Amino acid sequence: MNSKMKFYIRAALPYLGLVALLGGASLLVYSFQVRLFHDLKTTEFYLLQDLAFLPLQVLLGVLIIERILSHREKKLLLRKLNMVIGVFFSECGTGLLALFTSASKADDGIFLRFAVSQRWTPADYDAAQRSVRSFHPALAIDAEMLASVHRLLSASRERMLGLLENPNLLEHERFTDLLWAVTHLAEELDFRESLHDLTAEDIDHLKGDMLRAYRVLVLEWLSYMRHLQKDYPFLFSLAVRKSPFAGNHGV
Repeated sequence: MNSKMKFYIRAALPYLGLVALLGGASLLVYSFQVRLFHDLKTTEFYLLQDLAFLPLQVLLGVLIIERILSHREKKLLLRKLNMVIGVFFSECGTGLLALFTSASKADDGIFLRFAVSQRWTPADYDAAQRSVRSFHPALAIDAEMLASVHRLLSASRERMLGLLENPNLLEHERFTDLLWAVTHLAEELDFRESLHDLTAEDIDHLKGDMLRAYRVLVLEWLSYMRHLQKDYPFLFSLAVRKSPFAGNHGV
């Protein structure tokens, strides 16, 4: 028996008493009808007619219950995933965002679109995430900046590898893409023996890897901030004050 079936059985257990109660009530009503009208044949006719529609009623009931349980299961899974995403941003993501943002040559007006505040509505988040599609900032990188990124990713390596082994992350494709992009960037930095004498080709390659990670990181950060604002306002308040888009660009 798989875990999903066990989940359904546990969810159905509280309703067994209700099933017995309703079944008994139905039997009692039919018995009362026979004794009151003394017409067993008519009662049997309507009972058979009701039974004829029972498979269809069961089918509709199962579909509705399946949808309710699936929605509940998905909601619980999303809550767990958001906890994992929160750990990622606490240990690595927010710091990485700050480093990328400080190295970006984009106009400050671009970052104003990502400067989440207490007044934001779902429409503001939707608009900000649409803006990421055209977000292609030039990154001014040097050996010091690369070393900072490398140190941050190296310190978080074991945690990120552990996250990639989490089977629940298959339900969150964008966050999985983010982890792969960040892990690949870490491997590229590891591959270079020195970050001080890079060729122009190496620098361009690393810029491309950083930009790929940066854009997915912004998208996931916006989704995470939306979640905090809705479900954990006390954590959201701190996250707003730590926002790299507010602190590094004078918002």
